Amino acid sequence: MIPTSLSDSTEHNEELAELLDDAAERAEANDRKTVQPRDL
Repeated sequence: MIPTSLSDSTEHNEELAELLDDAAERAEANDRKTVQPRDL
C-alpha cells in the first residue's frame, strides 16, 4: 500500500513502531539482543 498522504504514513509508522516495541520486549524476555522474525 502506498500512503496517500503524510498522515497515512505517520499512522502506519506508529503501528510499525508498536510492533517493533513488542518484538523487542519478547526478544529481551528471551535473553536475546536481536529481534528475530519469531518475535513479530
